[in-house]
Amino acid sequence: MSGIETTDLHKRYDDGTRQIHALRGIDLVVDPAEFIAVVGTSGSGKTTLLNIVGGLDRDYSGRVEVGGRDLEQLGESEIADLRNRTFGFVFQQFHLLEHLTVEENVRLPGFFGGDDAGDRAEQLLEQVGLEDTGAASPARLSGGQQQRVAIARALYRNPSVLLCDEPTGNLDRRTGLEVLELFGRLNREHDVTIVLVTHEEHIADMAERIVRLEAGGVVSDKRSDEPIRD
Repeated sequence: MSGIETTDLHKRYDDGTRQIHALRGIDLVVDPAEFIAVVGTSGSGKTTLLNIVGGLDRDYSGRVEVGGRDLEQLGESEIADLRNRTFGFVFQQFHLLEHLTVEENVRLPGFFGGDDAGDRAEQLLEQVGLEDTGAASPARLSGGQQQRVAIARALYRNPSVLLCDEPTGNLDRRTGLEVLELFGRLNREHDVTIVLVTHEEHIADMAERIVRLEAGGVVSDKRSDEPIRD
């Protein structure tokens, strides 16, 4: 299991007309097997924070540690290995390849990582409630089913951390809550650390803890009134 810690994390970038301070001194600790939601309006820094923690954006100042490892001290190959083995990524867009079957989409991380195994994909599809869809085209599935396929793909290499960027953004309320229940089971039963970015308050309320950002800074950090962990 991997914990996450950021210390005095800043992110600045130039949009061509002015310099934008996207993150302003973020201090955040996420314990192993914790389920947190990061909330805030558009432009508050949510996705920027997620990208830096996941090693997708290395242009920042401050310190980021994952599992006790300082990301700034890691080379490109080590960062790539961290992304492949420690993290699973789930996005608002499903990013499924329609020319592949559902099972082949789930197996993609193994294909690129050199550990492709059909039985692993079958187990994961069963875990997310899609055991009878392996041979289907993703285009034949509902939005909620496609997101479950994306979650199964993210879990393929057994990550200890799921980083989820607006994973219910393209789903209706009921389907979104079903996806959150799946995250809850993964967290409870498999000790997967979950950091979920959302602007939807009813989604955030299902996490154990809610961290709220405004203008690139943390303005509140509290336990949820409706924890998902039993």
